[in-house]
Amino acid sequence: SDNKFCGLILLMYTDGLGNPLTQQKYTVEHILSQKPKENDWKEDFPNLFSIEDDERRVAFNESVFCIGNMMLLEDRANKSLGNLGFEKKKNKMKDLSLLDILPADNGYNIFKVSHFTQDTINSRFEEIKKVITKKYSGFKFNITNG
Repeated sequence: SDNKFCGLILLMYTDGLGNPLTQQKYTVEHILSQKPKENDWKEDFPNLFSIEDDERRVAFNESVFCIGNMMLLEDRANKSLGNLGFEKKKNKMKDLSLLDILPADNGYNIFKVSHFTQDTINSRFEEIKKVITKKYSGFKFNITNG
């Protein structure tokens, strides 16, 4: 849930792909919002709306706060996306000509995904983890999901 740490991980991933960074201010965008609307997300993430606190907390850690649910965007673009459901957010990102952190040819690139689920989040996480662990193999750290 620490956006600065998650931003660092996403920057490491971007560097691992060999993508140059600009001087723009980058922020972390949560595809599945930190304040999800029940009518947009409950079908695919029912535990986020559980009446049980523990169940809801676990669901937020596994879904919302997973690196696979995050993108690195320029600050102004991020703010313009707001708290939208998946299809609306994806369409707005297309309209703004935003790019996903995952390469366009990756099957888990946000624009290739037709339905955003926990499996999508987990697969995006694994893609990011692969690049970081390869690029920074000399460092001792363990990236886990959630």
